[in-house]
Amino acid sequence: MCNKFHSFKVDEDQDGKVSPREFMLIFRYAATGQLSCAEVFNKLAESVDVAKEGVHAAADFFQAKIEEQTKLSKFEEEIRAEQQERKQQEIEKKERRQQFLANKAVFI
Repeated sequence: MCNKFHSFKVDEDQDGKVSPREFMLIFRYAATGQLSCAEVFNKLAESVDVAKEGVHAAADFFQAKIEEQTKLSKFEEEIRAEQQERKQQEIEKKERRQQFLANKAVFI
């Protein structure tokens, strides 16, 4: 999810969900280009006809998109953590191998 999204403090009630008022804030920020990820929000905003669907349906749509992005971010974070863990294991394996070879050289 976009870091700038948090700096605008649109989650006024801090419940982690998008209320109709918060949706309108997001929609306004996206429409005016005030978000660094405004292009993404503009595409989302264009895909929802607020006049036709109503604010609640549009807010639900955006909430679902935000949750989807959060899940993707968590998944990517887990993948990075696993990759970092594998790198660390490889480093430790190399260090153990070098130590073994150094100890072996003493006996030869």
